[in-house]
Amino acid sequence: WDFAKLLYGIRYAEYDEDYVYASRNNAGQTGLLASSVKNRLIGIQGGLDLLYPISRHAFTDFRSRIGAFVNFADTDFGLINDGSVLIANSDSEEALSAIIEIGGGVRYQLGQMLAVRAGVELWYLSGIAAANEQFSPVLTPLTGLDVVSNDDFLVTGISLGAELRY
Repeated sequence: WDFAKLLYGIRYAEYDEDYVYASRNNAGQTGLLASSVKNRLIGIQGGLDLLYPISRHAFTDFRSRIGAFVNFADTDFGLINDGSVLIANSDSEEALSAIIEIGGGVRYQLGQMLAVRAGVELWYLSGIAAANEQFSPVLTPLTGLDVVSNDDFLVTGISLGAELRY
């Protein structure tokens, strides 16, 4: 690789999720189950960027990141049956979380100041609170009083972008 860059620093990330289930029976009675989570992560992160020229104006790149975070997770859980609030609970906790990112792509330099890039990325996030994990099939008045923050989240996708240097 002709260019290598080591990165380190502090990172902040948020992951929020809502789960809502509404029902109606034949008598017209309605029900609503709602679970909401907010994950606010702050911690340290390090990484490596590699850039390799494949022609005069084109480069291929590889990115990797790893980080350790404290997850400040908040949950809200509610159950309403035919207009009556049966459960309305919330909780907050701090837990350890981690992230791993891997990506690669091709960059084409259009001049001194402008480049375009296309690539793929994969993010793996562990130790987060997910909305559907905050309740079990059996609901009690205590449901939602304890944050469950042991879920994992995997995201993959393509990225397209432009870079302007000045």
